Amino acid sequence: RWPIGDTTSNHWASPTYRVELESSGTRGGKDKVTREAVVESTRERLEAWTGEKLRLASASNIRVYTSGAVVSSHTKRLPRVAFSALVNVAQDLKEPWPLELISRDGETHQILLLPGEMVLIETSSFIQGFPVPLQGKFMANMVVHFELATPTSSDDIATIDGQLHAAAQYGEAATLVK
Repeated sequence: RWPIGDTTSNHWASPTYRVELESSGTRGGKDKVTREAVVESTRERLEAWTGEKLRLASASNIRVYTSGAVVSSHTKRLPRVAFSALVNVAQDLKEPWPLELISRDGETHQILLLPGEMVLIETSSFIQGFPVPLQGKFMANMVVHFELATPTSSDDIATIDGQLHAAAQYGEAATLVK
């Protein structure tokens, strides 16, 4: 079930499911080991990429999006989430389902992920989503979010947070370039 009012995906029109990784009823209770391996692997890659010490903010269960699904373009809020890894777990698509990223310079990038591939994203400043409806049966992915182990001052975060979210909300790409 999705929270009432959640508009990240159009789950009310195109069912989106969550597969819990820590359920003791699946895979003989070994899912916790799999989840921890994914978290640690993504942390290592993100720390190498960013040069920052990171700590886990959250790790989603596997989300399974079905035909017609759309994930609205969004950013993640500082200080809780700064960097994320999106892992394509499995898919059965008629057409590729591009992840769209809008960078700080206003450039739009589309990324196609195959099962087993991941993309690293600076999710607090890049706008990301799957704005084109999914064509096919499904795509399953997992997202792992990290925050800085030693965050900057709360004044800096509040300023960055306010600027980025206001710019994203009102479509002011030029503000994101600054």
